[in-house]
Amino acid sequence: MKTIKIHLSLGLLFLLINTDIVAQCTSGGIQGVRPNYFVNQTYEFNYSSGTTPNFFWSSTLSGIISGNSAQNVYVFSPTTGAGEVCVTRYGDNARPSSECIPINFQPCPTLSTPGNISGNAVISACGSYNYSSSAVANATRYIWTGFRNGAITTSTPMITITPSNLISGSNAVSVQAVNDCGNSSSLSPDFLITMTLASQGNPTTISGPGSITYCQNMTYTYSTPVLNGAVEYHWGGNFVGFGAIITTVPQIDITDSQTSFIVGGFPIQATLTLKTKDACGVFSNEITYSVAVNPASPNPINWPTNLCRSSSRNYSFIISPIPNASQYIWFGTFGTRTSPSPFLTLPGSQFSTGSQSVSVYATLTCPSSRSSFYTKTIQVSNPIFGICPSGTSLTSFTVSPNPSSQNFRVMLDKENRDTETEINIYNQESSAPVHSLKTVESEVDFRDLGLKRGIYLIEVKSAGFREVKRIAIGE
Repeated sequence: MKTIKIHLSLGLLFLLINTDIVAQCTSGGIQGVRPNYFVNQTYEFNYSSGTTPNFFWSSTLSGIISGNSAQNVYVFSPTTGAGEVCVTRYGDNARPSSECIPINFQPCPTLSTPGNISGNAVISACGSYNYSSSAVANATRYIWTGFRNGAITTSTPMITITPSNLISGSNAVSVQAVNDCGNSSSLSPDFLITMTLASQGNPTTISGPGSITYCQNMTYTYSTPVLNGAVEYHWGGNFVGFGAIITTVPQIDITDSQTSFIVGGFPIQATLTLKTKDACGVFSNEITYSVAVNPASPNPINWPTNLCRSSSRNYSFIISPIPNASQYIWFGTFGTRTSPSPFLTLPGSQFSTGSQSVSVYATLTCPSSRSSFYTKTIQVSNPIFGICPSGTSLTSFTVSPNPSSQNFRVMLDKENRDTETEINIYNQESSAPVHSLKTVESEVDFRDLGLKRGIYLIEVKSAGFREVKRIAIGE
């Protein structure tokens, strides 16, 4: 049994004298014991063992004890020195027990300067950011300065800040260590934090074509004015893949085939949408832009208007090639004809007499889509005594394709299939033709003429008819 050094009150002495109970030493009941004690700091101790006991705390120190009759006691000393803090526990039907702990109050320690602060040097006005410095021995708190609303205190050399703690632009942040007995360290070196604002307004306009032709494989550009604070531009609407198309610049290139519509030969109204997102992940209001999606349109080339219903007369109906056309569908009193090329040649005997309509459209390689219709009214007459009335032997001609490679076709619109026609091809450097021929055919194919790249003139002459057209020859 160790000697108990404790000052007992007269009440407790009387209790011990008038009972045959001998104080019994215990060990380990006092909680809150620390390895070091410093002046001008308050330390809390607790005796947690037992049920509904009474306590009496005392000390040989020159310090102050508060709460000496409760389970918790607070000890404070303004001077250095060693001593003991003791507690006696007693109660009904219990033998008193006592315990003491040694305490040596030391001078308040000095603190070293925290090291350099580490963390993000540039932040945006959203989210949270962690910063840290080195731990300082004997420090109980860390005070961080340089914030908009004053200093921030932490129990560790780490801090989490939000942009609300800073001002826009540069912020010089530093930290110092302090302890409870009144000493503080010097401030750490300043750490410069630059905050960029991420606030944004709302987009106002979208610029770009208000009308596009579906399935022409053409690219269209749409744009909006630069929006300060926006880091992403989210384009959407009823377009294939849209809603997942994000650009970092206020512009987007789309093709007509990105529309999600199935064009059935008539225009459809599409919608392009735009909203922006800032660095905090906040979206702006959404704006829309209306885009008319038009089907491709057949463009007729010199369709005949007067036909003779004779098997000896052939008539050609020609339209300009339509991009992405898989086939061309022709229909009239002759029935329905399908051709892979944008022209159809039929004898006059295939038509009914009188006023007739000839129509054409193209089916497109785009899913379930087609061009618009083109229809023209023609007059069909019967031969008189088996002879078709004479007329202008040659009314026009067409060159296709144009521009072309080495291979192209000249199509002649002839009233009389036996009429001879002269075709001359000139370059721009010589007055003499580089190629010439005479023919009675309505269609003439030119292949592998060895023409150099450039612009050529095609001259067609026949019985009072002469016309010249240009053609571009590529590689």
